Amino acid sequence: MYAYYQEEDLNRQLRWISHTFYTSLAVGCLVFLSLSGVRLLDSVFIVIYTAFYIYLTVSFINYGQYVLTVMRAVEPAGEPEAAVEAVGAVAVPADEPAVKSLADTPVKWVSLSASLQEWVAEQRYLRSDVAVKDVAAELGTTIRKLNEYFSEVVGEDFVRWRIRLRLNHACRLLDSDPTRPILEVAHDAGFGDRSYFYRKFAEVEGMSVSEYKRKAMMRLASHVK
Repeated sequence: MYAYYQEEDLNRQLRWISHTFYTSLAVGCLVFLSLSGVRLLDSVFIVIYTAFYIYLTVSFINYGQYVLTVMRAVEPAGEPEAAVEAVGAVAVPADEPAVKSLADTPVKWVSLSASLQEWVAEQRYLRSDVAVKDVAAELGTTIRKLNEYFSEVVGEDFVRWRIRLRLNHACRLLDSDPTRPILEVAHDAGFGDRSYFYRKFAEVEGMSVSEYKRKAMMRLASHVK
């Protein structure tokens, strides 16, 4: 767990502790100065104390979310979810969550399935700022139809399926270069939020990103030998 905190992208999360300490020290000094009876100091103290209280509240909320992410990431590894084998007409990496083969797709979904295969082949799932409704529009359908397709044909919802596509891409990036900063990997894999990336990686891959990086480095070192 200590190694997890050592990650270059995580230690910055703890800076708020030092900021809070120095801010508390400053507020404490103002308390003593306000005892002098100068009204101006009283007004300054009230403004600064209010700002400090807001800052402290926001920091605790953010830190609570961070702790939750860390605890989930370092839970004992479970069995990684099995990726569905890709068998579509378009060449898709074997470890990608698959789009249903056109030959096996019900007639009413053939057009959408073909569009999805093209969408995956072009790696458009790596765009982090595209909402599901916009994806549906790109594919020439609606959110309702897209959800119906994934429920009936794929067997899971679109959002979870896209997350697994992104995580598979992140794993390939780490496998090819385990020294890459995790923040860079998360960004290139389509995750706009680092904490969300850490949490989802642990949930799907059954290990933290740090552990995966270490294993990737060991695999690379063994191949070099």
